[in-house]
Amino acid sequence: MLILGLGGSIHDFSACLLHNGKIVCAIEEERLSRSKQAFVDASTFRCKAARYCLDYAGVTEKEVDLIIGADNIESRYYARYVPGIRLMNHHLAHAASAFYPSPFTEAAVLVADGRGSYLDRENKIVETVTYYAAGGTEIREIRKVTGRESSDFRNVSNSAGLFYLAVTEEIGFGPMYDEKTLAVSAYGTARLVDAFQAFYSLDDEGGFTQTLGQMNELRSLIRAELGRAESGGELFRTKADAAYAVQVHLERILIHACRYLHKRTGSDNLCLAGSVFLNHAAVNRLLRETPFKRLYLPPAAGDAGAAAGSALYGHYVLGGQGREVLLPATPYLGKPYPAEAMEEAARKAGDFLEEVKDEDVNEQAARLLSEGSLVAVFRGGAEFGPKALGNRSILADARFPGNISRLNSAKKREAFRPFGYILLEGDAGKAVPPQLHPISPGFNAEMAALLENYKRITGCSLLLNTSFNLDGEPMVETPAEAVRCFLQAELDVLLMGNKLYRRKRTKREAKA
Repeated sequence: MLILGLGGSIHDFSACLLHNGKIVCAIEEERLSRSKQAFVDASTFRCKAARYCLDYAGVTEKEVDLIIGADNIESRYYARYVPGIRLMNHHLAHAASAFYPSPFTEAAVLVADGRGSYLDRENKIVETVTYYAAGGTEIREIRKVTGRESSDFRNVSNSAGLFYLAVTEEIGFGPMYDEKTLAVSAYGTARLVDAFQAFYSLDDEGGFTQTLGQMNELRSLIRAELGRAESGGELFRTKADAAYAVQVHLERILIHACRYLHKRTGSDNLCLAGSVFLNHAAVNRLLRETPFKRLYLPPAAGDAGAAAGSALYGHYVLGGQGREVLLPATPYLGKPYPAEAMEEAARKAGDFLEEVKDEDVNEQAARLLSEGSLVAVFRGGAEFGPKALGNRSILADARFPGNISRLNSAKKREAFRPFGYILLEGDAGKAVPPQLHPISPGFNAEMAALLENYKRITGCSLLLNTSFNLDGEPMVETPAEAVRCFLQAELDVLLMGNKLYRRKRTKREAKA
């Protein structure tokens, strides 16, 4: 049975193709439109992600047995599939994306985002947080928190995601850049934590209440604080203090919700989905400070992941199929490109690239990393989700103090933003923060080989790991994009497929 799942809302559109319960391919629309977050516009109406998945599998739309997606997807995105498409609840699609690929036979599931399905469109009532108990193929709702949209669509009451977004917007980062708020929170103090407490309350059933009036008061407080700050360092500190405060309260809200969910379900397993859980610092605290012992977070936890969730729901629930619990599903769900396409991209940049001849590219890349080189990696299928997990990564040796500033400069991003790390699974220890990506040979054999070589050279397998893109751009998808980004970022080495390329130095660099 072939199932095509569509994801997104008014942004983060995506598609996923499922064959007999196995994900064949999944990709975010932004990787193809080259517009970050793929906000709804004329370019997204073509639904390139679905065509990408179908073409990769070598099937046509007519061969697909079921097309399914969440009911809050902008209708113009799936217009070509009307009236055949089936629509389902958005939070349920999120829950399915987290539970079905997990290694658990049963689990508690928590979904939290900015806004989900409309429950009463006329009165602008939407879902904001939903609590589930899951077992076998059943995902049973325990409780749902709802909120009301403001008339300008900007705010939603009782929404942890919009609480955080309000601060993101007011400190100047704009929508969909909550990761910058998280980053700058590390530089803040507790000065505004007590003040923020006045803008919401918690109930006895794991819930969170925040009125539209309280959201407006929160925005007004931040504007007033910024207005009192002078330019430069004081302004940055004020923004950091606001970010610190909202981070503290988001974590309190989620810990409160998870403790309630554990009490209701009694499960030791927790699955999470929804854009709120892209906040790795909050997720890390949930495992440390709630009774849950095991946690699964899908690689595409945001709206794009609903494509996989809706397809899996179609298979297990609508299709009535039994569930076989395996290891967590691979995140490498993009199509791999043939060696010929990679070699052609390199040839076209022949004036700027030179091949580094070596029989073992993993050993050579590891040696170059140990010498301080910045190495971009383009291999296999792309990761599904916003985090680089070794197939579309830029790697660096953290022992070189200048590498962090070099990476920030290369990616053209702010210096306050942190990097992730990648290391061998056997070196990770028992507690692994979500910004750390343990790699095993079974998970990614090529990256594991590189890390094993690097460990043999340096005694340590830990490397800085960041996504292969420039700031404000999606991760690279094609070989041509990989070469373009590599050259624009002025990185040192490109590991593309089974070949290594070095950037030719400019005359200016040669003289330096």
